Amino acid sequence: MLQQIHTAKVPGWHKRRFWQVLHSIPHYISELRDIDSLREAIDWAYFKNPYFFKLRKYPPRATVEFTNHCNFGCGYCPRSLMARPEGNMDVKFFESLAADLDEKGCSVLKIGGLGEPVLHPEFPQMMAALGGQANEGLSLHQRNTV
Repeated sequence: MLQQIHTAKVPGWHKRRFWQVLHSIPHYISELRDIDSLREAIDWAYFKNPYFFKLRKYPPRATVEFTNHCNFGCGYCPRSLMARPEGNMDVKFFESLAADLDEKGCSVLKIGGLGEPVLHPEFPQMMAALGGQANEGLSLHQRNTV
């Protein structure tokens, strides 16, 4: 028989949650310092607490995976459980996606995922497809080994 677990019945959850929130404060402060406009503030609040807002037709933040190839084999990485084949995103597709993201008002673009973005054979062309969008709101997640 399955038993439903309520956080209120788990001993010590208040203390753990308190410390979790307390340790998150410096991170939130650094994020808030980077906000330069009212739009960025609203996007940040929407991302952190989406239940307080009407659902948007288009996301204010997006994550794009150029490739799922990686030059590491970290045991803790979920990539080791990946069932899909390795591959690279098509440059033409990314060009149309980048234009769509810019047109619809996506303010934060994270380039990362389960692979190393710079291993994409056409990485310079992918970055060039961003044009002027690459200035603000771009986050490139890599392992700095290539």
